[in-house]
Amino acid sequence: MNTIFLIIVVCGLFIPTAFAQEYPELGVKVETVAENLTVPWSIDWTPDGMILFTERNGDLRAIQNGNYCKSRYYH
Repeated sequence: MNTIFLIIVVCGLFIPTAFAQEYPELGVKVETVAENLTVPWSIDWTPDGMILFTERNGDLRAIQNGNYCKSRYYH
């Protein structure tokens, strides 16, 4: 009985590594453009490169030329 239990435990230790996968490099670059936001909800880019985003509380904010505009556009 103890032997069967031990076999099950040992086999269980190897299950996560059996299903582990290496994912190919996707060529995606992640860049943080703003921090300490109130739950960013939606994002869009204007033709001139400005980033517009809304927060869950309804604020519409912008990032232009890498600078976060702290004033709210609409609430």
